[in-house]
Amino acid sequence: MADADGWNGGRRNDESGYGRLLNIIRAQEDRIAALERGAPLRAAGIGMSPEGMVIGSSLGVTGDLDVSGGADFTGDTTIGGTLGVSGDATFSGDTTIGGNAAITGTLSLPNGIIDNDALASPVEFDRSGGGSSGFVVPTTRTLVASITLDVPAGYSRAIVFAVGSASAQNTTAAPTYLYVGAQIGSALSNLTYDQALASGHANATGSASRLLTGLSGGTISVATCVYVDAGPWTGPSVANTDAIAIFLR
Repeated sequence: MADADGWNGGRRNDESGYGRLLNIIRAQEDRIAALERGAPLRAAGIGMSPEGMVIGSSLGVTGDLDVSGGADFTGDTTIGGTLGVSGDATFSGDTTIGGNAAITGTLSLPNGIIDNDALASPVEFDRSGGGSSGFVVPTTRTLVASITLDVPAGYSRAIVFAVGSASAQNTTAAPTYLYVGAQIGSALSNLTYDQALASGHANATGSASRLLTGLSGGTISVATCVYVDAGPWTGPSVANTDAIAIFLR
């Protein structure tokens, strides 16, 4: 029985009828194989498994990506739009952020995991103290009881506080003033004063603070500055200097 349009109805189980059926089945198989060979998803390394979809190549997302469940990325992932994550996000590998990052919640970091010196140790401290005695107090500014503060490596700024005190005997025949101040570096310090009668003693204490910038190692010098307006005083004398520094990067 002829059938120009295909096998549409009941046919005898003759040899020619089975042949046409086999030809139709083989043609369907060829079409399915052709579709499989040209499947764009499979060519891109995307396949299906009982567990879900598997992406074995790079994934480029140019729009928004909302992930409400778990997401495992084993290859490169490029996101050109907004990444919205409504659940927790866990990164077990290295993560590089090349742009700005805004954290609106609490950032909790375990101790000892930051390897950036500026973050791990943004501030350092140092202090020092010293004294001297038996010095002549002249009529010009003179530094006594000098000390130094070490500038740690990697720190370029320092806030320095200093106190200088001195006591000396007036060995002149008239009342005279003793001037005392704390000097940080080479900057002249403000002075306080005390008057001593002839053969008497004078005591004074001065303080100073400075913000130093452009530091690169080395030391910061601190001392007590003394002088008298008539003299010199050559009698007993003593001075003490104390300083503390807060170093910033």
